[in-house]
Amino acid sequence: MLPYIPFNDDLNRFIFTVTGLPWDKAKVTWGNTSKTFAKAELEKGVNLAAAFAEANPFREPFSKVRDAVAKKQSFETVLIKSHITHLKPLEDDPDCKAAAEAFKAMLLKKREALRKAVSEAVVPVRSTLKVEPAG
Repeated sequence: MLPYIPFNDDLNRFIFTVTGLPWDKAKVTWGNTSKTFAKAELEKGVNLAAAFAEANPFREPFSKVRDAVAKKQSFETVLIKSHITHLKPLEDDPDCKAAAEAFKAMLLKKREALRKAVSEAVVPVRSTLKVEPAG
């Protein structure tokens, strides 16, 4: 979607500015990726998220959070649409009540584990920017 909406221009505030460079061009390395920028570009400020969209130190940690959220949401969809909704009549039946409540408790415990996994996937991202002469 990023190519079609102005997210980086309008909302991303992670601008990297370098002044006083003795070179006309500089190689900027962020994580494992390097790009070359003109001195004027760096003095004006470079939107790192846009410039390093394909590879940057945030991609892997953010993907882990996204995957954990997707797994939790997938489970919750089935949980509500199939199990919880259909357990109500069983909970009203004296012969099935204990089993229905135990099953519901097990499902909610699983959901809590998935919620915890999402929280644990959110970690600080530390990275280093290196600026050196290009070429």
